[in-house]
Amino acid sequence: MFIAQTIGSVFNIQYNLTHLTPLLTENQKLAFGKGISLYNAIAYPILVFLCGVFVFRLWKAPASEVEQGRNQRRVVNLPIMATIIASAGWIFCIPVLLSALQRSGDEINPHVFFHLPVSVGVAMFIALTIGYFSIDCARQTLLFKYFFSDTSPSRTKGAFKLSISGRGNLWTIAASICPILTLLLLFLSPAPDAKNFSFAISVAAVGIFCAVVSSALMGRLVARPVETLRNAAQAIGKGDRHRRSAKATSMSNSTTCGPTN
Repeated sequence: MFIAQTIGSVFNIQYNLTHLTPLLTENQKLAFGKGISLYNAIAYPILVFLCGVFVFRLWKAPASEVEQGRNQRRVVNLPIMATIIASAGWIFCIPVLLSALQRSGDEINPHVFFHLPVSVGVAMFIALTIGYFSIDCARQTLLFKYFFSDTSPSRTKGAFKLSISGRGNLWTIAASICPILTLLLLFLSPAPDAKNFSFAISVAAVGIFCAVVSSALMGRLVARPVETLRNAAQAIGKGDRHRRSAKATSMSNSTTCGPTN
């Protein structure tokens, strides 16, 4: 999730340099920079602490079946909880930065109230999508074998399970909708054409990167296990039941963390 937030932050910084900076006065630029530094200094330690508390609760071995079930819910909910914590950090920065601009004493350009939320929103979706898929992949590889050795994640009650179609929607937003939306915003920006051209190239690069990364993670999380299950089913149909059953069961546990719709 931290690497994903860095990718989103780089995109956000590039957007601000090409879209917001031309709209700000000198006093507002100073206030904006101080606001970002102060917010990051306060928000990042809090967000990291919250993520750490949620993760390190899994470190202690459960003393009962109730605690075991609670830990299993935490493992299943790990991607969505990290996403909620990270999204809070992105969303709260919008009013903080607008307040910093207002305290500069200069009148705020009306375009700022449009571009600032959009820049944060687009960067947030890109970062959270990559982060969600990365954590989803990591928990299946590192945690499922310890917490679901004798059961399936899909049977965990009270846990949030993102379906395959939900993962596809996230991939579409990050790899297609966000870059296209950002390119359309270039027509609304007063920035010089040269900067718009360089920003368009960076947006295209981010879109391609998100598409490649998300597609690879989706393939690892969904396509490859489903292909393994299909091959196992074909082997069982041909009478090769014992050789394929164990592997099929293992792959089934990793693919059924959500409804297969």
